[in-house]
Amino acid sequence: QELFKKHTQTLLDMKKDLDHIFRRIRELKGKLSRQYPEAFQAAEVQVRQWEESVMTPTSPPPEGATSLGAAATEDFGSNVTDVSQLQTEGLEVPYTEEQDSTLH
Repeated sequence: QELFKKHTQTLLDMKKDLDHIFRRIRELKGKLSRQYPEAFQAAEVQVRQWEESVMTPTSPPPEGATSLGAAATEDFGSNVTDVSQLQTEGLEVPYTEEQDSTLH
């Protein structure tokens, strides 16, 4: 019972840390996309091409294997929108002056 509580707390702490890290990454990506829109867009295209080449299976999966697909990249438990998705939809990326001071 105590061991279970300890592991549960460890997992909750890890999730909190990861949420903070991913929020920080999104903030940095937003800042970069505003400061250097052309370079950011070009880099995004290159990353997408690389991801597609890496994620495209060269042979069919073994019989009985399950594909993680979208579940592997799903952002569990948070309702965060990708910056590039906001930009392609023509929406403004959420940003505050307070965030700007923490990014320097």
